[in-house]
Amino acid sequence: MINARKRLMNDTFEIKGIWYLPEQDMHKYGVQGILRYSPQKIILELIGTLDEEKDEVFSTINPKCSKQMIYGFSNDGERFTLYDCVTAGTRTSMPGFDTTSYVVNHFYAGVQLICDENAEIIEDITFSLTYLNAWLDIGITERREYKDSGRIEWTIDFNKAIPEKWSINIHPENISIVEEIGYRIEYPQTYFSDETTKIIIDRFYRVSSINKEHFSYNDYSSVLHKIRCLLTMLVGSPLHFLYIDINLGGKGNDCRVFFTQVGDFNQFQKITPYNPVSILIHRKDIKDHYEQIFQNWFSQQALLKEIVNPYISDLYLPAYQEIRFLNILRSIETYHRFYIEHKETLPIDMRDNTLVRERESILSFIKNHVSTENQSFFMERVNYDDERSLQKRLKEVFNLTPDILINRLFGKLNSRSKNSILQMIVQTRNYFTHRDSREKYPLAINDCLVLDQYIKKLNILLQFHVLKCIGIEPDIIEKRLIEFSKNYSAFHSDIDK
Repeated sequence: MINARKRLMNDTFEIKGIWYLPEQDMHKYGVQGILRYSPQKIILELIGTLDEEKDEVFSTINPKCSKQMIYGFSNDGERFTLYDCVTAGTRTSMPGFDTTSYVVNHFYAGVQLICDENAEIIEDITFSLTYLNAWLDIGITERREYKDSGRIEWTIDFNKAIPEKWSINIHPENISIVEEIGYRIEYPQTYFSDETTKIIIDRFYRVSSINKEHFSYNDYSSVLHKIRCLLTMLVGSPLHFLYIDINLGGKGNDCRVFFTQVGDFNQFQKITPYNPVSILIHRKDIKDHYEQIFQNWFSQQALLKEIVNPYISDLYLPAYQEIRFLNILRSIETYHRFYIEHKETLPIDMRDNTLVRERESILSFIKNHVSTENQSFFMERVNYDDERSLQKRLKEVFNLTPDILINRLFGKLNSRSKNSILQMIVQTRNYFTHRDSREKYPLAINDCLVLDQYIKKLNILLQFHVLKCIGIEPDIIEKRLIEFSKNYSAFHSDIDK
């Protein structure tokens, strides 16, 4: 059986072992069982039951532990910590023996940890993601064919394979991110039956604190989530963790964490370094601004997460068309509010002196002629600063998008045709939101194929503006969006005629 610390999160495997509660004697209280892991579910099945009374004692000793933990020792001598375990069911058989099942939130392979996940005990974390090799795309092989002899020669340039390091410090988060490339060679075990030699390239990130302090698992988990979201925006497809290795400091004091992940690991298998249009923004496209892009992403996280979270969630989880349509419009509307409206809008008392004087006059009238209990009702309406409509917001976003991209998405638009498209989008949103009489929304989209196309078009619109916010050159985004999005038929049918 392969050691669990050599497994990946997209694997499916079982661990046979002895399982017991913390602070228990494994030999006295341990119960045999199997831990079953898959990317969608983690189940512990025990042949017997754990000592519940001992569990109550453990909770008293460790008041910070709000989640049930279970320790394990595999038949290969590997230690485990199962965290946030929930009883799924107990079966009693007469005659026979009791069996108990637990749903496990996540587990650590290779160590038995303390209860509190906010404890600052982690020195650094190393992790990799699906398609990271394709995104970084640093080749070390070269193929040469000799036509005269028919001979084919493969050359391996080990200079390219030497681990490379790029690092950046994110001071607001007190973290250092290092991007590394490593390789290893696996030679054949027997030269008679199998002469295959493998060169395995591994791209990964290492995250640690700038001042070498220890962080908690929850602190690191938050940072890893932010990095994955950024790379998801750059790659243009959902990414999943392949492994997360935790270094607790000291030789042999490390472990690998496993948990279930949302979405299908195999959803976008077409992403390869040999298919350049399968990736939105390549690593080489942004090499001159790479560090600044990371800095911008983290520094603007309070705003950007509100914009991109609905969009990213729809990448990972299949959703109904209506939900996807509403989510992408919500993201674009939020983008406008944070990045366009806030930059242009001045306080009302700085925009129009006449308006200010007249408003003060009305407020004075209310104070002098309206009963005290009703004054606040009228004052709130006088002080109300008109909220821009969705159509106005969309129009401003359209106007700030390069013409070549708008033309490819929606065709060449004049003022009338642009307003017609905007009204169609807005009426569709209003119909899906309010679900009243369809006759009130004559322009609303009622064809599922057309609706799907508009979802893709609006996604591209959002991608352009978010990527521009984090420091990618508009010309690069424009070019890559055009190439990337041809795979999804999001562009206007008249483009390539």
